[in-house]
Amino acid sequence: MQRILTFLKDSRITTPTLQPGFQENHLNIEKVKSLVEQGHAPAIEVHSIDPNIYLVYYKDGENIRPVLDKQGKTLRCKSRTSAFLLLRETGICVTDFVHQTAYDEMIGFAHSGQKTELRETIEL
Repeated sequence: MQRILTFLKDSRITTPTLQPGFQENHLNIEKVKSLVEQGHAPAIEVHSIDPNIYLVYYKDGENIRPVLDKQGKTLRCKSRTSAFLLLRETGICVTDFVHQTAYDEMIGFAHSGQKTELRETIEL
């Protein structure tokens, strides 16, 4: 399986971005809006990565793929509310909010293989 994400460092955080040639297979926020207008709204997830980093993904079968910004990087919002407002502007009515936790890693049970995430369906 070919790895399609690379990580570029800026001054504060490592940001996932797609390797050249893969962007045409991914959605940006304008394509999401276009799909919604055509009646083909993709399933969207907002992932809480840090208290001020929220990444937007869409479901592609069993996988999730990042929604891209205009520079071809994973779309990043500074708050859950700003992510939801942006999605509402596209016409998306429902999204899943996903908050990952490192609790099992911190107490030594990372090997259990169970997902430690809060998943909540939000109507926008």
